[in-house]
Amino acid sequence: MLLAFLTGLARRIPLRVGYRLADLASEAHLLLFPRRRIAVEENLQVLRGYDRDGRALVRQVFRNYGRYLFELLRGPDVPEMRVVFQGREILRRALSAGRGVVFAHLHTGNFDVAGVRIAREGLRINTVSGIRLTRGWTEELTRRHEECGIRVIRPEGSVTRELGRGLGRNEAVALPLDGNVFRRGIAVPLCGRVIELPTGPVRLAGRFGAPLIPVYCVRDGDRTMVTRFLPEVPVESTSEESVRRAMVLLADRLGRSLEDHPEQWMIFRRFFALGSEEPSSSAEEAA
Repeated sequence: MLLAFLTGLARRIPLRVGYRLADLASEAHLLLFPRRRIAVEENLQVLRGYDRDGRALVRQVFRNYGRYLFELLRGPDVPEMRVVFQGREILRRALSAGRGVVFAHLHTGNFDVAGVRIAREGLRINTVSGIRLTRGWTEELTRRHEECGIRVIRPEGSVTRELGRGLGRNEAVALPLDGNVFRRGIAVPLCGRVIELPTGPVRLAGRFGAPLIPVYCVRDGDRTMVTRFLPEVPVESTSEESVRRAMVLLADRLGRSLEDHPEQWMIFRRFFALGSEEPSSSAEEAA
């Protein structure tokens, strides 16, 4: 009932007004959750952005998250928002092989909004997700995503098999690289630190022969979402050495985008807490 009420309210409010309300709510979020604020500050320090304008960047992170939540209640489709795709030729070339495509992305912008537009153009998207906001809201939010062409698979059972079936139908699989729940990881350089990241996107691409495309979403003002398809990351096989090389290159490409837009990264835990300083070596050479 509460979700239905909030959704109805969010869909009646003009987008600009909703964003202003979300910005106000984000100020309360910032004040009431000091541990989250400290985590964001530490993450921004690693991204080399906090020292330049720390407080403003922290506030932007919380505001971007507030707007994301407003869009989640309103959507996942937000018709008023303009979605700009960059690097479409990379996606077209990847799909031409007929083996689907694996997207590796970060929690920036709002990939759901971009994913709905991709699905409307005929490319169905498969993703894996557990609880969404609250356990009681998960089923309804999942249903909304699936109505818009984003198939949500629960992280139980034969997940890999289900994702592989989607790739076999020349569909897309979208997996985050900055999630905090994963079974298999590998330590690779990211933004000047060595940190363990999930290998799921790389192993899935290698197992089913699908192209692996890093994708990055950023907000550009109130009504534009820019979605960038970055150059394909080659995955030669599922051997440990091949997985390591692909992971290094994948982290390097997404990490550079992350450093360019630190205020867009909606992670509220100390992401780099267990990492170490990156040794002086080039990611491109390692790949």
